[in-house]
Amino acid sequence: MTVFVGGVLVVIHVLSGCANLKGPSISPEAARLLQEGVRLAVAHQYEKSVDSFSKALELSPQYKEAWIQKGKSLNGSRRFKEAITCEFRSIRVGAAYL
Repeated sequence: MTVFVGGVLVVIHVLSGCANLKGPSISPEAARLLQEGVRLAVAHQYEKSVDSFSKALELSPQYKEAWIQKGKSLNGSRRFKEAITCEFRSIRVGAAYL
């Protein structure tokens, strides 16, 4: 498909059969734990939020958003090496579904 965006020609390739568009299966409890972790992180309760994200990942290890949020909370806790590990893990998980 070819489209113009702001005067620029953009070519979009549609790959059929080459991508897992469905993504990983996320348990409802893992989704709930993610939301709980986000609320805790917003309240600057980073250690508690890390615990929630870790529990979510135990249930759904391929939950990319949980890896991202856990990395952000670890960063907020100044646990930088662990945060980087989580960010890399989120990239690996996401790459599996490209």
